[in-house]
Amino acid sequence: TDDEVAFAYTVTGTHQGELMGFAPTGRSVSFRGMQISRFEDDRMVERWGSSDQMGMLAQLGIEPRQSGAS
Repeated sequence: TDDEVAFAYTVTGTHQGELMGFAPTGRSVSFRGMQISRFEDDRMVERWGSSDQMGMLAQLGIEPRQSGAS
């Protein structure tokens, strides 16, 4: 509809600061994502999206932690 916007994007960068509790690796990453936003009266009122966070973590050599795991 006329009140929705969708776009795909690519994030590129270098891991230079703490991320999710992990120390900087100095590694470069590039991963894709997408977002859909809905507007009312020129204001964003809803937003949905997804990005390849597992791909990002793999590029950084980071193993995701499972909650509740010991």
